[in-house]
Parts: sequence; structure tokens; C-alpha cells
Amino acid sequence: MISDLHPLFMSLQYPLLFPYDETGYHPQIPYCPTVESRVKRETMTMREFYSYQLQTRMTEGMILIKSGRLLHQYIVDAYTATEQERLRFVILNQKKLRADLYNNICDALDRGDTDAKSIGTRVILPSSFTAGPQYMSEKYHDAIAICRWFGNPHLFITVTANPNWDEISEHLEKYGGESANSRPDLEVRAFKLRLDELMRDFKVGTFFPIPEAVVYTIEFQKRGLPHAHILLWFRGFTQEATPSIIDHYISAEIPDRETDREGFDLVQRHMIHGPCGDSRKSSPCMEKGKCTKNFPKPFAQETSIDKS
Repeated sequence: MISDLHPLFMSLQYPLLFPYDETGYHPQIPYCPTVESRVKRETMTMREFYSYQLQTRMTEGMILIKSGRLLHQYIVDAYTATEQERLRFVILNQKKLRADLYNNICDALDRGDTDAKSIGTRVILPSSFTAGPQYMSEKYHDAIAICRWFGNPHLFITVTANPNWDEISEHLEKYGGESANSRPDLEVRAFKLRLDELMRDFKVGTFFPIPEAVVYTIEFQKRGLPHAHILLWFRGFTQEATPSIIDHYISAEIPDRETDREGFDLVQRHMIHGPCGDSRKSSPCMEKGKCTKNFPKPFAQETSIDKS
């Protein structure tokens, strides 16, 4: 076994990426903050080190970022090593982290610690540990509290990543690369920048009324592309949803080919289901001779609201 804190941890695992035994992360790397930085620590964290490595620089070698699927495996190993470092911190600081969890016997009973056999070196993950049970529970309760205070959300919006975005295409053209799928770090960075810009537009009322509250979560598809589900509560919007109100904000029409050619091409490329059914029985959505998404669906001139 070799520790993930060993300077040659990655060099021994990836001799093709580091043929000259380059030194990797170790806890004694000095941290050089800028003038504007408020960081007071003296050494670099593991997350900062690997984030620095994944950046593209013309003055340095690009073996790592051009290694294709080997880069994917390297990113996974770097993530697991970083997660192990965070877990190590939690284990070594249990006295501080457990203080706000087990204040009295009632808290222990509520959490199910009633069996004497479970007494031992149990490790409690705090709510600051991303994706841990305490973290997920806290986020869930926060979202439910917002829903209880403001009522049902007014809009549910899904934003997906596009590997053909101009930022990604220009980066690959300038610095080289097979495709966007070979640079998952580039895809998620571009997606996060666009998502932050979209959230800023929502908060100032660029597209819709100014929201009273916003909740969103980011998920990843099977191909590795991220997408975000966004809930919006509008300020001062107390009307019940009617077909006219829905049609005012949401359009399910195909844009006119002559007056809005760009919109027509985008909808045709990304938002039209099919062909399937009798015209294409080999479509992925087909099962037992029928479309699992219930297409084709009938056309309607306006939105209809049913009892659900």
C-alpha cells in the first residue's frame, strides 16, 4: 500500500502521464496567496493542487489534458484521493464535529443509537461534507422549508450542457483535443459559468418576474454531461396557473423558419422527439412496438390543465 499523500502516488500509478517521475501532491507544498486573497494558511490543499493541474497552459506540457480516457481515470483517482483527504480530516476532528450532533441522550435516541453493539469507533459525517447523509438531509429540509413558506414553485426549468458550445469548441481548436467528450473538466467549467450567468439573469428579472426564492440541483447524465433542475418562486405572484398565464411564459411552438431561422434550427436539432413508431421501429424509445414516451402526441392550440 502507498499513501495518497506520497509525492510519487500519481507518478507510480500513471507512468505514461509522468514519465520523468514528476513529484505530485504532498502536504508541504507552500501556498502563495495573492494580495486580494484572504486565505491565511501556509500550505496548498489537495483539491487546489489537482485543480491547478487540470488547467490548460501554453507554456507547459499538455500530456495530461490530451490523454483522452486516461485523463478520465486520472480525474477519478484525483477525486477519490481528495475525498479521502476530507474524510481523514473528519476522522481526526470528531470531537469538534460531534459536539453539535449529540448534545444529549434524546438526540442519540432519535438517531437510533439504542443498540449497545453499535458502540465503537463510529465516524459522524457533518453537514459540511458534500453528499453525506447530514448534507443531503440539511439541503432537503431547507428546500421543503422554502416550499412550505412560499407554496408550490411557479416554474420548473431544466438547463442542459451542450458539448458544441462556442467556448468549448474554441478552446479545443486553440489548444488541441479530439472532442469535448475527452475533456470533461472543460464541459463542467463551461456549464457552471453559463449556469451562474443564467441564475444572475433570473434574480434581476431578465426573463421572468423577479423571484422570491430559487432552488436548483445539478445532476449528471450517463454520458457525463451535467444538467441543472431549477425551481423559481415569483415575487408577488399569487394567481392560479391558467392556460393564458402558462402560454405567456412557455411556448411549445416550432419557430417560424423564415423569421427565426436560428430558433427553428435549434428546436429542430435539440427538442423534437423522433422519428419513431411505424416510421422507425429501431428507435431507442421503442418497446413492444410502441413509443415509451407516448409519441406522437396530438397538436393543441392552447395549454390544457387537468386535475393533476
